[in-house]
Amino acid sequence: GGDGAATSSSAGAGQADASPSIKAYDEFSAPSLAKFASACAGIGGEDAANLNTLLVNAWAAQRQFLVMASKCKKPKDMMAALKACGVVDAMQAAGKASKRGPFELHFKTVAEGLGALNWLMIEPNPREMIEHGIGGADYSANKIRIAHKRNTPTFDEHQHAFCDSLKKLLSDLIPYTKQHHLTGVSWNFRGQDPATFSPEASAAPAAAATAAAA
Repeated sequence: GGDGAATSSSAGAGQADASPSIKAYDEFSAPSLAKFASACAGIGGEDAANLNTLLVNAWAAQRQFLVMASKCKKPKDMMAALKACGVVDAMQAAGKASKRGPFELHFKTVAEGLGALNWLMIEPNPREMIEHGIGGADYSANKIRIAHKRNTPTFDEHQHAFCDSLKKLLSDLIPYTKQHHLTGVSWNFRGQDPATFSPEASAAPAAAATAAAA
């Protein structure tokens, strides 16, 4: 679209050698990550800040894995590759963070939504796993929406933005994977051995932009 200049500048200078699939990932991710960070800041408090951190870390780990895929041959041990990029830790952290109290539904929404990241392991139809994550997140998010319904004393636009920005971020994975990873993660058959890939060497501009926005 015509907003490429805005999105590429917000993604930062770390994209100079990024593949088209990584540039596309940053472009669809950055606006929703920024809106989610803004919603969490608007809700306020330690729990909301932690929810933003959980999402930022998981999205950055997913990006690391996709950077690895753009530069490496397909690994024999997929779980080891997911662990090396932090995907497993990030998803487990979201699952363990859930707690009783006023943010119970919020933690469930994020944890269920991040279940969509299981698409990274799925062939040949990653879309089903993404849709499963969106459906799981919606179940709790809709309860948040009802609790803060418009035209009621408990209405809070930040609560709605929390739900809406997460759903948009997850939903945008569907056209993204259709374009770049239709039957599962696309690996570089001419690339390096994944065992030699260093995740630290490819920091996540999308996460950096989100931190700046927060």
